[in-house]
Amino acid sequence: MRNLILTIASVLTINFISGQQNDLAFQDANPTEFKYAKKHINSVSLKRKNSIYLVRKGTNQESNTVNYWMRKIADFDLNNTSVFDNSEKASYRIVFKNKQARITTVYDNNGGILTSKEKFYNIKIPHKLRVLILKENPGWSFTKNTYYVTYNKEHGIEKQEYKIQISQGHIKKTLKFDKNFKSI
Repeated sequence: MRNLILTIASVLTINFISGQQNDLAFQDANPTEFKYAKKHINSVSLKRKNSIYLVRKGTNQESNTVNYWMRKIADFDLNNTSVFDNSEKASYRIVFKNKQARITTVYDNNGGILTSKEKFYNIKIPHKLRVLILKENPGWSFTKNTYYVTYNKEHGIEKQEYKIQISQGHIKKTLKFDKNFKSI
């Protein structure tokens, strides 16, 4: 009986200790997720910690979704997260996502943006690009689109690409364009 009680106590203790280790690994391995919140768009201010991100990316996007997320990323406060630890220098990978966006941003220990990989779905594409597509493809309609952007603190925007699917009846075609609306 004594051996049974000691065995059960040992198993419970090991299980408890390993459960704590898994929780820590889970926090490190999986990024914090944030849900789409109330729309709030501010003008670019050089007082912002990440104003260089906004300036380098440009704030003249026609899409309110892209503008919203650009500001959300720039204004993100790392200090309010459960994974933040100011005891040593580190970088933090934070994932923002909802139905229209999936953004993976790496922040330094001070909350500055190091890199960002952004993917937006079915946004309002720039007017100039819409006109270009419709002129080259009369009678076709827009089905869906994806807008990709990668940003690096050292080089600014490294990649900016539009992938747009158009259709005419049952026929579908996918078009790709760079930031200057040149076909890829």
